[in-house]
Formats: sequence, structure tokens, C-alpha cells
Amino acid sequence: MSRDWADLSAIQKAAYNIDIDPVELPARVHVTKRSLYRLVNETAMPPQLAKRICYFYRRDYCCMDLPIPRICRGVVDCKGV
Repeated sequence: MSRDWADLSAIQKAAYNIDIDPVELPARVHVTKRSLYRLVNETAMPPQLAKRICYFYRRDYCCMDLPIPRICRGVVDCKGV
């Protein structure tokens, strides 16, 4: 996973000039699509912020075949990605 994160960080840096800090998950965390989906609680933030985050991570949702949260529908379109 650390290699994948490094690759993703490089892509985000090249595309958006944004540095992403490495993520260290606790050993007890079992990474699944569902657990990744639940990392961001869309109900705990304003809708416009959630949509901006959706837009920022749209390629990740598509390329990693992650479930698209309800609030991201209309912002994230995986056709042609």
C-alpha cells in the first residue's frame, strides 16, 4: 500500500501541485474498498466542501473502482477515464 500511496502522491503532485503526506494505517485496520469509502464522512462537512473533495479525488474513485458516495454523483463521472 505504501508504494501505491507514493505513486498516487506523485500523480497528485504532477496534476495539481499538491503534496500529500504519507498515510500510516494502524495495524488493526484491514483495508477494503468499503473501509476506504468510509474514511471521509460526508455528513460531517458542508456539501460544497464534500463536492470539492469528490472532484479532487475523482480519478481515484474511477481508477480504483471505489464506490462513489451519493454526494459525489454528478461530480464524479468515470466514463472515459
